[in-house]
Amino acid sequence: GQHLDVSLFNAALMLQEVQTIAVGPPAQPPAAGHAAALFLAGTLGERPDELADLVRFAHARKTLCIDMAGVRHIPYLFLPAFEAALRNLAALGKRIIVANLSEIHATLLESVDAHRHTVLMRRRPAGVEPAGSLAAAA
Repeated sequence: GQHLDVSLFNAALMLQEVQTIAVGPPAQPPAAGHAAALFLAGTLGERPDELADLVRFAHARKTLCIDMAGVRHIPYLFLPAFEAALRNLAALGKRIIVANLSEIHATLLESVDAHRHTVLMRRRPAGVEPAGSLAAAA
């Protein structure tokens, strides 16, 4: 299993800011103005330094967006370490937005209370307009 060591957080927070870290190819190219998003793809936890990359990415940011559009799988064994990383970053005053979550991944993160300290944004199915939009009212 992966254990999140406090000293890892302290060491990673002292590193220089990493502007954009791509973990696998993004499911879709980043939109203009979203260059500060961390794109995750594939199976989370396959890379041993994945959480350290997340902490480095968050270092000099007050708000960080984690785009999970390309994530296929979040293993149950990785879930506690991932949630702990998000919780610890939130405790440091970071605003965390996890975007483009599939319904199953959003539910999985909610099951470990990640929604208490992280904004979870589900992926909208194709053809569905956001609530309150002019297209939906027409």
